[in-house]
Amino acid sequence: MSNFFLVSVPVGNLRREPKEMEFVYTHDELQETQVLYNEKVILKKKERGWCYIEAEEQKTFGKKKTWQGYPGWIRDENIISLKKVLTGKSLIIKSKISKVFNEPTEKSQVLLNLLLGTRLYISDEICESKDFYKVFLIKGETGWIKKDDAFLKQEMFHERDLRQQIINTARLFVGTPYLWGGRSIYTPEINIPTGVDCSGLVNLSYRTVDIDLPRDAKDQWLVSKDILPDEIKIGDLIFLSEKNNPERIVHVVLYAGEEKVIEAYETKTLVREIEFFQRFGIKLSQLKDSVVKIEDRFVYFKRVI
Repeated sequence: MSNFFLVSVPVGNLRREPKEMEFVYTHDELQETQVLYNEKVILKKKERGWCYIEAEEQKTFGKKKTWQGYPGWIRDENIISLKKVLTGKSLIIKSKISKVFNEPTEKSQVLLNLLLGTRLYISDEICESKDFYKVFLIKGETGWIKKDDAFLKQEMFHERDLRQQIINTARLFVGTPYLWGGRSIYTPEINIPTGVDCSGLVNLSYRTVDIDLPRDAKDQWLVSKDILPDEIKIGDLIFLSEKNNPERIVHVVLYAGEEKVIEAYETKTLVREIEFFQRFGIKLSQLKDSVVKIEDRFVYFKRVI
């Protein structure tokens, strides 16, 4: 039996221990991350209705000093064995929720409701619909998604447009509850808590332009390059260290342009867009170095694209 599996629910929790998450928005140390429908995972072991997996599309720099998929426990009914490896063009859902229809019309049966950030492969059959993409679902069937709901990466896509899409996505999260280990758009209809933490917001915002960043802020910091404050563009990242510890990265925010940032701040708050000055007590234009100390934290200016 293959140890490659796919996530079979719109969103599932990945847990440090095989224990359910309570339906409350508290700081739950057992919550590792969330996985979305059709994400590829590697099964490591099973235990009493739970599976220990690695989420291949969410990398982390592990204790062995190598990159690996994010590890954790998931309910076994939330994953399904991968029957066939799909290749070719893929799309990413960029709207908050996208309906998957049985036919290329909104009047047809809704097969699934999928969340922002979900990746699906496109059928290479010749499709006559100008408004829908034909996509593969995890059990081999096909469905139809509105083109307006999806991002399809083009070879000649301009960097400026990618950056704007990143920020457009981040703004969809404004008002979303902060959820420790959260990596999903707020969807009250789903039977588990949905929301984002700081790095989950960044991960999903970049994923909508088909860039899979690592899951955690410290690892996102590792794969990005230093820039000067006066070089910053929308979509660039600003990292914060632990108090008086420059080597321990604990927070990340997105630069939204015009001296504003978007961030998932902390438990019991909502994702917000806020003035840089209001957030840090100093104007961005006053800063000169790629690393600065503001009060007792080190602040890093970084770029991915």
